[in-house]
Amino acid sequence: MRGRGEEKEREEEERRGERKRRGKERGEERREEEEEERRGEERGRGERKRREEEEREEEERREEEERKEGEERREEETRGEEEERREERREERKRKDETREEEE
Repeated sequence: MRGRGEEKEREEEERRGERKRRGKERGEERREEEEEERRGEERGRGERKRREEEEREEEERREEEERKEGEERREEETRGEEEERREERREERKRKDETREEEE
């Protein structure tokens, strides 16, 4: 009987050891999954930050382009206005010259 009791005790010890080992494995698997999930979230945050940065840079480029286009339009308008004034002065000189010639 003694052999039988020791055998049962040994079997019970083996079952406890097996349950403990499986529990550790499940715990490790759960930790690995949680770690992978955390890394995925970090990658997701990193990806989101990268996209936000790209969008911000794109917006800055658009604003700079619009600013440059506005400056170019203003410069063209100014050149056009200056050209008009030069043309008006030419015409005014021409009229004065014609008036002077008629008077002579």
